[in-house]
Amino acid sequence: MKSKTVAVFDLYLSTVYVYRPDLVTYAQVMRDVEIQFATAYENAKDRHLEFSIEALPERDADILFIGLADENPSTNLNALAVLKQPI
Repeated sequence: MKSKTVAVFDLYLSTVYVYRPDLVTYAQVMRDVEIQFATAYENAKDRHLEFSIEALPERDADILFIGLADENPSTNLNALAVLKQPI
C-alpha cells in the first residue's frame, strides 16, 4: 500500500467532493499507516474541491473510495449509473 495513492470522495447528486485531509478524521489514520493521498487533495485549497462526476476517471489515484453524501437512493440515481461503468 505504501506505493499506492488513495483518494476518498463524497458524491452528492452529480457533484463529487474531495475534502482537505486536515478536515477529516480518516486522513490521520491513513497517514499513520503511510498511505499516500492523491494530488486531488493539493487542489482543495479552501475546504474542498468539487468537480463533475464525469471527471472522476481523470482523478489520479490508484484506489478510489466513493461515499454517498445522501443516503436516499433516488437522489443519486444518475450518479450511481455513472459509477456502475468501469473507471
